[in-house]
Amino acid sequence: QVRHSPLIDDQHNIYVTTIARIRKFSSSGDLIWTWECPLEEGQLDASPALYEQSLLFYASTGPVGRTLTLFSLDLQSGTVKWRQFVQDTYSCHCDSPSVFAYNGTMVIPLASTDPSFANKSNTLYAVSTQDGAPFWKYIADEATWNFQGSTPGDGTILFGSQCGRAYRITFGGALVWKSGPTPSTPGFMCSTGGGALGPNGVFYVNSNHFADPTGGAYVDAYRVSDGTLLWSKKFDARHGGWQHPAVGKLGPGGPLAVVAPVGGITQTEQRILQGDAQLLNAVVALDAATGEELWRVDEAPWPYSMAAGDEDKSDICLPDIQGIPLLAGDGTVYASSSHNGDLRAIRDTNGNGKIEPGEVSVFSTKQCFLNSPSLAQGMLVAAPCWGPMYVFKE
Repeated sequence: QVRHSPLIDDQHNIYVTTIARIRKFSSSGDLIWTWECPLEEGQLDASPALYEQSLLFYASTGPVGRTLTLFSLDLQSGTVKWRQFVQDTYSCHCDSPSVFAYNGTMVIPLASTDPSFANKSNTLYAVSTQDGAPFWKYIADEATWNFQGSTPGDGTILFGSQCGRAYRITFGGALVWKSGPTPSTPGFMCSTGGGALGPNGVFYVNSNHFADPTGGAYVDAYRVSDGTLLWSKKFDARHGGWQHPAVGKLGPGGPLAVVAPVGGITQTEQRILQGDAQLLNAVVALDAATGEELWRVDEAPWPYSMAAGDEDKSDICLPDIQGIPLLAGDGTVYASSSHNGDLRAIRDTNGNGKIEPGEVSVFSTKQCFLNSPSLAQGMLVAAPCWGPMYVFKE
C-alpha cells in the first residue's frame, strides 16, 4: 500500500513510501535506493518529512506491541543516520498522519496513554532532528486522526483535531490557545479531517463536529493571533468533512481560497449502493476571507461501499474521501479521488467563477488514492494506494 504522498527533493528525486519500504527514484524513473523496514520494527505508518539532507519518519508495531521507532535516513545513500525508540507506554495511531519537521524539531503524533481515548492520538511528541533526543510532549484534550502540523515561522505550531478544534502551541510544547466547538468525548470519532494554514494569518479546519457528527462538514476559520473564529461554512449531511483542506491563490491574480474536499466515506465491506445511499464527493473552493463559495466540482455518485481497488484485497486501503487538494501556482487544483481513483486537474481558466467541462482534465487510475499527488517545477507525481506511481512532466 502507498498511504502517503510522494516527496520530491530539490533535485527532483522522488521518494515513495509504502507500509514496508521507502524507495528513491531519479526524475527519469531510475531506482536509486530502497530502504526496507525491519520486520521487528513493524510498518511505516506516517508520511515522512524531507528535512535538510535527511528523511524523517517512524515505524510501529501498532497498539498491541506498543513499540515505536523514529528514524533519520541519509538522502544520498538511504542509510540510517540515527534511530530512536519511544518509551513503550506510547504507540502510534496507525492510519496516515504526517511527520512535521521545522526548526531542528521533529514532531509526531502518539496514541493516548488514556484508555478512554481508544488508541487515538492526542499527544504530540517532539525530538531533535539531529539525533532523536526527546525535547517535549504536548497532550491535547481532543484527538487528532491524521495529524498534520503547520507553522507561521514564529516559533509556534498549529494543528486541528478530528472534531474541528484548533490548537496553537510553542516549539517548547506550551499551549498558546485552543479554540473551536465543544470537545468530543474521549475515544469518539468525528472525522479524519484536520487543518491547514493560510498566508493571511488564518488557520482553517475541515471536519465533522462532535455535536453534529453525521450532519455534514464544517469548514472553520480561526485567526492565528488569538484563535478567534472568523467564519464557519456548513455543508449538507452527504458531504462530510473527511479530509484536510488546502489554502492558496487560484492563480497569480486570483483570490485566496480554501479548497475543501467534502463527501461520503467508503467502508470495509462491499455493497452496491442505490439512490441517496450512493456516495457523493466534491471539491469546493471557498473565499478565504468570507467562506463564500467560489466554485465547486462534483464527482459522479459512487455506487459502491468500498473504494476502487479495495474490493479484492484482504488488507484494504480504506482511504478518506479524497487526497488533500493540491494547489499549483497557476491556479490549477489537483484532486485525487478516494472513490473511483480519478486524478483531476481543475482550473477556472476564463475566470467566470464556474468550472465548465473544458476546465476539468481527468486521468483515471482505477485505484483509490489515500493522499494527494505532489508537485515540483515541471513535474507532477501521483501514487494511488495500490500503485503504480505516475509521473507527469511538461
